[in-house]
Amino acid sequence: MTDTSTERRAYFASLATPDLIVCATIERGSFAPDDLVAIQDELLRRGIDPARLALPATADRSVPGPSPDYYSGPLPTAGRWWSEGWSLFTRHLAFLVPLSLVLFIPYFVLSSTLGGGESWILSIIMVASMLLYLAFDALVASAVLRGLCRRMTTGHCSLGRAASLGVQRWGWVLKNSFKALALSVGPGLALIALGATTDADGAVAVGVILLIYPGIYFFLRYTWVQPLAALRTDIIDPLKTSRALMEGRYGRVLAFLILAAVVGGMAALAGVISTAILPGHILDGFAWGFMSLLYAVCIKTATLVGFLHIGSSADLKDSGSSGDAATMPAPPSL
Repeated sequence: MTDTSTERRAYFASLATPDLIVCATIERGSFAPDDLVAIQDELLRRGIDPARLALPATADRSVPGPSPDYYSGPLPTAGRWWSEGWSLFTRHLAFLVPLSLVLFIPYFVLSSTLGGGESWILSIIMVASMLLYLAFDALVASAVLRGLCRRMTTGHCSLGRAASLGVQRWGWVLKNSFKALALSVGPGLALIALGATTDADGAVAVGVILLIYPGIYFFLRYTWVQPLAALRTDIIDPLKTSRALMEGRYGRVLAFLILAAVVGGMAALAGVISTAILPGHILDGFAWGFMSLLYAVCIKTATLVGFLHIGSSADLKDSGSSGDAATMPAPPSL
């Protein structure tokens, strides 16, 4: 519709229900793809499926779906959390798959050159492989989280832009991921390595116990380290802030991780069955590694959903930044 007195156009979408008519309207001097994003976000907040509505066409602009502000309220239950994470993952699958492939190819080449061998265990090559994987995981987390947030807030993010955004925060994400991992599994692995090299079975047993507890506790404690390091430039200590954000949420996060492990186990079983049925080695090597990466990206996407839920809560405090504690807002547009 056109208001000739103001020369401004109001684009709208509506849906008649038995007791009301839901409308979402955006007024601009001219239509832009961002207008459609605003309309769809409003409809989603009202529980309306935008696919059922007649909306203005966009000029080759992919619909980003819910914005970060859509994930409001407390951390959902494990089932709903997984459902929302899976929905966001599949919605952006055409972006996440090629981005993962671009990042995975150089990593696969480098990891293949390191190789293995009979003396691989507790060797320099094993340590180098672990550090390479940790650096790769930090880059994937930074690129995926920042790229997804950019698509959710602006509607578009190229592969090159996502990789660039990932590199910008890669060092900070890697540093904090390493610290979290060292605190979680470092003591246990050190005792296991010491026991294996000196044939001290007691040290190995204690190391295994430390990996289970307090290893699992520390792993849960630092669930939000990567999203904080990648998305929140104002956070000085992501580990400290992650610990604060986990208060009262350990059970729910543990339930989600157990559910994610079950889904991952089912996917791995399907891969094993496919390997047995299909001819040759279709799922060996590169394919297995890439499938594992896509599963990890799915978990990081779901972690982002949980982080956005927590970030929207008004009672959360930013305990890792300098100055007085302040209410933690949702991650800013990138």
